[in-house]
Amino acid sequence: MARPRKAEEDKRVYRTTVWANREEHLLMQTRARATGLSLSTYLRNLGCSYPIKSRADQYLLSLLVSAKNELGRQGGLLKSHLSKTDRKKNLGSKTPEDIDYILESMEQKQNHLISIAEQVLMEIKK
Repeated sequence: MARPRKAEEDKRVYRTTVWANREEHLLMQTRARATGLSLSTYLRNLGCSYPIKSRADQYLLSLLVSAKNELGRQGGLLKSHLSKTDRKKNLGSKTPEDIDYILESMEQKQNHLISIAEQVLMEIKK
């Protein structure tokens, strides 16, 4: 199936030239590449004040979500082990050391989650 044609007013027919020295050109290319956009699209989006979403931001957010989900999963398992009425029967072969290990693992995930959140905030502030 063919892609529908753009309306005449939506076609981009005007070309704008930007003069830059070598350093400026390399900087613009690097920043465009970091966002996953072509240099032309990157500069148009900047000039028109369109939002520019960085691939790094999207990657960090996906890490944040996966860390949050893993922490929730571990919390659910721990809650399941501790909330039953017959705790001895429910814990089965789980020793206090096993529970400590689960809690330490959850704390590590929580710290990982915090570090990713800090990275996202630093990216947003740039």
